[in-house]
This record gives sequence, C-alpha cells and structure tokens, in this order.
Amino acid sequence: MMETPFKVNKDLLNYLIEYNHIHKLLINPDYKHDFSNIKRNKSQEIEYQKFISKKLLEEYIIKIAQTYSNVPEIFFPIKLDNRGRLYPIPAYFHYQASELAKALILFARPDKLKRSDKDAIEYLKAYGGSCYGNGLNRKSYTKRLDWVAQNWDDIINYDKSDLVNQADNKFLFLSFCLEMKRFDNFLNNEYVSEFNTCLPIQLDGTCNGFQHLTLLSNESKLFEALNLFESSKNEDPKDFYQHIVNQINIHLEKGINSSNSDGEKESYERLLKLGLSRSNIKYVIMTKPYNAKDKTLVKYILDTLILSHTEDKIITDNDGNEKTINIKWYKINKESPDQNLVNRSDVEILVKSMPPALWAGGLMI
Repeated sequence: MMETPFKVNKDLLNYLIEYNHIHKLLINPDYKHDFSNIKRNKSQEIEYQKFISKKLLEEYIIKIAQTYSNVPEIFFPIKLDNRGRLYPIPAYFHYQASELAKALILFARPDKLKRSDKDAIEYLKAYGGSCYGNGLNRKSYTKRLDWVAQNWDDIINYDKSDLVNQADNKFLFLSFCLEMKRFDNFLNNEYVSEFNTCLPIQLDGTCNGFQHLTLLSNESKLFEALNLFESSKNEDPKDFYQHIVNQINIHLEKGINSSNSDGEKESYERLLKLGLSRSNIKYVIMTKPYNAKDKTLVKYILDTLILSHTEDKIITDNDGNEKTINIKWYKINKESPDQNLVNRSDVEILVKSMPPALWAGGLMI
C-alpha cells in the first residue's frame, strides 16, 4: 500500500485559493470571529476554540498541499495497530484525514477510460451522487446515476450553480465536479478515444466493522441489515443505523413497562418522544465495539443535540442537605417541539440501554 503514489489535486487547490469567494468553503483568513475580542463564557469559549481549530486545520492542509503541489509522486508511510487497522503516519494531509485533505489528493498515475467502457463511466458518475449526499448516498446505484444525469449541467457549471453548497461533502463533491468538467470536454472531443482520470473513488461499507464481526460470527439474521446479501443496482441499500434505532426504540418501550422507578420511566418516555435518528447514534454504534467508555458515548450523543435551555433545581443529598444543580435540556433540532426534551441523565440511561438493545438486534458486543 505504501508503494501507491499520489499527487496534489492542483485544479481543486487553485480553485479554492482563487475562487473561494464563490462557494466560501474555506474560512476567510481575515475573518474575525464574534467571540474573538470579548470576555468569553464557557460555552462561548468552546465554540470559539472549535472555530480556531477548524481554521488552523484548513490553513495547515492548504499550506501542505501548496508545498507538494509540484511534486509528481507522493508516498504516504503507514502503520499497523494491534487491531489490524492501517493508518497513514503523516499528520493533517493524507487519504484518511479530513474531507478537505482527501479531496486534495489524487492518484499520481491515471487510469484510462474508453468511451465504450460503460461500467467504469457509470461507476465514476455514481460516485458524484455519493459525495452529494442529502440521502442520495443511501439510495440505489441507479438512482444516483439518474440524479447525476438530471443535474449534469449544474455539475459541470459548478461555479454558477448552488449544488456545491448543498452537498453534504462539499470538498469531495467539488473535486468530482472539476473532474466531470474535464470528462464533459472529453465527450465533446471525438478525436480523443480515452479519458485519463486520477480521481480516487472512495468507498464506504455499511458499518463495515460490524460487517466483519457479523461474518466472522455467522450472525446470519443481520446479513440483510448489513447489505451482505446479493442485491441489484436498482435496490436501495439497507440502513443499518436505522435498524439499530428501531431496536433501541423497542427496548425503550419495554423499559417503560418493566421499570419500577418512576424517574427511570419518565426518562424512557422522554427518550422515545425525542425522536432519535441514525445521525444521533451513528458514532456511538461505530465506536462501541472498540470499547469506547460510556462517558464518551454520552458526549457523542449530546454533541448531536441542540441545547434548549438550562434549569436550576434544588435537590437533597444523602446527608439531608439541600443544594442547587443546573440541568441542561436538549432537543433533537431547532424545529423540534419544546416538550420533546431530554437531559444528560436521560442520555446516560440511553447509553446503558445500548448493549441489551443491540443484543436484541442480533449483535454480540
């Protein structure tokens, strides 16, 4: 793997530097955050530090890409961890780094597509639908191809359309648009028989860690949920994370009926009303098999929620003393009704409910 040569995507790099004002994908170096010159409270400090981290990361990646932009072949040394996983050693700029870094990396040696190679051309086009996202990445291969065909003019005229700003993976989708602009020129030039492309088509399994575990343990009832059965190009892939959300909701409903604690029942009810989605539990499901601690999993879920308000509550401790605690209430999104709220204690109960819910879903973790 270390023998595979890569290079910098100079077209994308130059576009981001010269025409960032069109899509504003990068943070303007001269932009001053609203919290930069004030005395920040805790939540403002957290938001400000996130902004600074993102800004510095973008700057590092762009500077590294500029440094290597004229190097014909770049090689990434990799390391193997004790779980059998491979990681590039360099920081910031490699094919497993941030989306910006991945979009700025091409294969150094091109593949040649002939006009008659329908399968390869369709594979290249379908990748654009995956990058665009907005649910399209969970649709069938055929639907992604149809979407690209329907939006072809906006794709090749990316600088005049709003598709890039609408995409879930904006940098990767912009890189795809640049490549399709080249491909469109190729199609319109009858004197050229082959199209040279260096664009990496990045693949993602259906939570492939669980795919491997399921195959190794022969948990056959999960094969369909993890897209391990043979399927056609017209079939939408199964959504494994939604499968787990359904199992969690079943477990929460059982918890309401089986719990002897009124407080715990209320937590189960609030969690059900919250309306969990795949995005709330995706990172928890991904990291649970790698022994992530409950405290970390709680944080992952809270990071996907919106803080609604805080509330002071007087409680009595074990010694009979009264004290005031601050409770933060969260909702699923800005449009969610104010009565569909949960607090940190509810989320802690949710995390503790994960193992039995996953076992019921056929997972051995």
